[in-house]
Amino acid sequence: PKGAASSPSRVDQPVKLLDVAPTILQFAGAPRPAQFQGRSLLGLLTANTSPLQDEIYSESLYAHRSFGTSALRSLRVGGYKYIEAPRPELYDLTRDRLEAHNLYSTRKALALTYRARLQALRARFRPEQSTGARALSPEVVEALTSLGYVAVSSVRAEATEQGPDPKDRIADYEQYGKALILSSTGRLTESNAQLRSLLAKDPGLISVRMSLGVNLQRLGQHREAVERFREVAKHDPLNVLAHFNLGVSQYELKDLDGAIQELEAALALAPYYTRADVLLGRIWI
Repeated sequence: PKGAASSPSRVDQPVKLLDVAPTILQFAGAPRPAQFQGRSLLGLLTANTSPLQDEIYSESLYAHRSFGTSALRSLRVGGYKYIEAPRPELYDLTRDRLEAHNLYSTRKALALTYRARLQALRARFRPEQSTGARALSPEVVEALTSLGYVAVSSVRAEATEQGPDPKDRIADYEQYGKALILSSTGRLTESNAQLRSLLAKDPGLISVRMSLGVNLQRLGQHREAVERFREVAKHDPLNVLAHFNLGVSQYELKDLDGAIQELEAALALAPYYTRADVLLGRIWI
């Protein structure tokens, strides 16, 4: 159409995921809900629009939850990106797109400014219940308490997200990935060797313990699988998959009472978890 040549088809600048939904809604001619925090980006298609200088926040909690490391959070404003970690990082993305040269030690004043902005941003949007208790229904409390997992009506959020720097656990993460690939290709014994090696170094790796339990279950080694899943459930009573898989292995061992309890605990936590419902129905028939 006339004038289309003056409008770019692609905008080469960083934007926030929060802005994607408002952009789609404006393009579709639909109203933007008041609770949306983002804004439409369609205005950026105008050729004379100046680059955004928004604060772009990101975070990763996977390594913290799966490998016991610290959480990772970052803030990008303009050409600089700051990463909050036990060993902080600062990159000039206009010159170093691959983030190969950490400028934290040489540009510490700038890094600390970004750190303060990141903390202010988090404080502004922190969930009201982030430091409080996660309320559990009476049914969940009863189901878990009967199994000896919890004796209170709530489970508090983790008090800290501190731990080793994720950069120091990259080799372990890669080993875990290798174990998962071995498992997915049916090489369960080899996968288990990798998983046991990781647990020997750090017994607290819950995701690794879960994966080992699933492998043992697939090998028909249900007695040891029960031990692994029970360890996970004791550490993390709200882990639906731990309760479900524990119930599955108990069912295979003909411990029907134990299986029923664990499957009911899984359903108390996730009422629409149909796999638990199906297995319970098989037991009751």
